[in-house]
Formats: sequence, C-alpha cells, structure tokens
Amino acid sequence: MLIPIDDPASKGKRRDWQREVKASIAAECFASGEGVCSVARQHGLDPSQVYAWRKDLRKQLPRESLGNSGDTARVPYPVV
Repeated sequence: MLIPIDDPASKGKRRDWQREVKASIAAECFASGEGVCSVARQHGLDPSQVYAWRKDLRKQLPRESLGNSGDTARVPYPVV
C-alpha cells in the first residue's frame, strides 16, 4: 500500500498525497481492470477521490495510452 506524505494514522484529517502516488493509484484502475471501489478500498480511500484522480489522469495522458479510447468498458444493458 502506498502512503501519503502525512501520517495516515491521523484519521479525520486531510492527507496530502504526492502527484506520483495519486497517478499510480488512479492508473491501477486502468491497468489492473479492477473497479474504482476495489482500488479505493485497498488504499483506504473514498471511491469519489479515486474517481477524481482518475479523471485528472485522463486529462493529462493521451487517449491511446489508457486503452478503450480513454473510456471504461461498456456493457450493453437490455432496455425493457
């Protein structure tokens, strides 16, 4: 597990994460194929935070490097 700059034992306080750590955690969602919630749980984060970091990462990288043209895989859902 990657650790933030500040002491993670201080729950309830804001943690200051390095840019490289944020990018690494967000990249796990693309590389491993795991869901955002699973990755967030592994690192003790709220999923909304990982979604925001992933969005920032998408803006910084070329679309080809993310796979799936920068989108998450879409599963057809039957309309009833």
